[in-house]
Amino acid sequence: MLASLRKYRNYRLYFAGQIVSYSGSWMQDTALPWLVLQLTHSPFQVGLLVFCRYGPFMVGGLYGGVIADRFDNRRVLMFSQSLAMCVAAALAVVSFTGSGGVSLLYVLATGTGVALIFDNPSKHALIYQLVEREDLPNAVSLNVSLQNSAKIVGPALGGVLIAAVGAGWCFTVNACSFLAVLAALIAMRAAELFPITRGERQGGLRALREGVAHVRESRLLLTIMGIGVVLGLFGFSAMRTLLSVLAGETLHGGPRTFGALFAAYGAGAVAGALAGAARTWTGRRLLIAGALLFSAPVLGLAAVHVTVLRRSSSSSPARAGPRGRGRHSRRCSSRRPTRSGAA
Repeated sequence: MLASLRKYRNYRLYFAGQIVSYSGSWMQDTALPWLVLQLTHSPFQVGLLVFCRYGPFMVGGLYGGVIADRFDNRRVLMFSQSLAMCVAAALAVVSFTGSGGVSLLYVLATGTGVALIFDNPSKHALIYQLVEREDLPNAVSLNVSLQNSAKIVGPALGGVLIAAVGAGWCFTVNACSFLAVLAALIAMRAAELFPITRGERQGGLRALREGVAHVRESRLLLTIMGIGVVLGLFGFSAMRTLLSVLAGETLHGGPRTFGALFAAYGAGAVAGALAGAARTWTGRRLLIAGALLFSAPVLGLAAVHVTVLRRSSSSSPARAGPRGRGRHSRRCSSRRPTRSGAA
């Protein structure tokens, strides 16, 4: 199960750096929407923040894949991780000093999205150079498990840290976590990297056109891309907005409640990854079933607001009722002796 960690020094370095970095990134992703919600008390503003965070990748993500194919993935990751570290440090300064306002938070969130364009494709491509082909499934599975585990640890720690010392320290911890990744990338031995057979180098636009044409020719790829686009736009990105609003505005909870909700979200991701790893087959039906299983709980969250409102509105008459009946009973009891005396 841990073959890739035992056999390859470069992968051990990569894995150790990602343990720290993923947890720090999720701490930041927990603190940033919570900070905007506390400053604005507006779900729309939180949604705008999420758009700034992932909008650049939605526009330039395809070109990020072209960059991953054409350039040294390790050097690209050094650049993207350094950029993300600077953004996290700037977020910490803004949070501690209160300067710049919410608009500056949007600008910095856009900066994290720009870093993601370079980071995500190169990060996945680098794994192919860290292990041999027969160990690639094991390395990918370990990396997915690490990502999902960080969705539990990062938000939980982030919620506790926000409640204890404030959101600024989450950004500080995340900025420091990138040092672990950069140290791991620098310490890798270039001679031990496994080469990747790359095709003929093409221009960026031509490579994009060929990639889109390849997807259009495959019905299965079109299905996967369609489900990914719908879930990404209206599912995963919406959850980033919904969880903070649900914790702060609907449930009237604090950062620990928000961190717990985010950790539960990550726990579900881990359970799903383990269930998927246990299967020896996959297909279109399983993909559609997974999309439906994701959509059902999201629809269930839509009723939470109505349920909470009903409980809060019905609880006040219930509390007032006993008091009203108590006053009424005391009046009746004070009159009874008079009536009995008259009788």
